[in-house]
Amino acid sequence: MRIRVIFLHRAAEIVPKGMRVIDVELREGATLADLLEFIKNNVSGKLALGILKRRLTVSIVVNDVPIVNLNYRLRNGDTVRFLTPTSGG
Repeated sequence: MRIRVIFLHRAAEIVPKGMRVIDVELREGATLADLLEFIKNNVSGKLALGILKRRLTVSIVVNDVPIVNLNYRLRNGDTVRFLTPTSGG
């Protein structure tokens, strides 16, 4: 299945510039944890391990819905965004 992945804010600064928006092929039934494993091996180990080890605060949004469970099952055509909280005032 094909998943579009978009890295925004601080997450975009961690991944290589040419990989801020990518299409990923994953097996049917893959989860967010599987996607993070792909990212770790093919895009940015620093970002994926930071998320998995809870060293980076990153929001994961699938089709405009925030998801916190890494066992969330992805579907063909999903768009997954990784973004960091912003602050200011």
